[in-house]
Amino acid sequence: MEFNEELRLFRERAANRRATALILAGTRQTDTAALLLATLHPQRVAFLLTDETRDFPERVAAQIGLSPDPQWLRTTAHYTDINQVYRELRTIIDRWADLPREQILVDLTGGTKIMSVGLA
Repeated sequence: MEFNEELRLFRERAANRRATALILAGTRQTDTAALLLATLHPQRVAFLLTDETRDFPERVAAQIGLSPDPQWLRTTAHYTDINQVYRELRTIIDRWADLPREQILVDLTGGTKIMSVGLA
């Protein structure tokens, strides 16, 4: 399925849902992050990246016709260290201390298995 069709269907399913803040794990696959950004229109975005995925925010933005927002947070963690992934997640949450935690969404599907466990 073409991405634009996938986006249309995803937007239909999501209705008018919006997100205040969204944390995404950087991977080599951009579709999920692009769908979430283009549909939920989060006010704040953070990316948990690895050395190999430093360009992930640019690739996601390009997929949905945006320029990367300079306000997007970017942190880097080694994807095989659960504790480091968790510490980076906590750093992001601490930077957004003004937000109630229920307003911060974390996409657990995008990273490696270890990243997903560290984010959970």
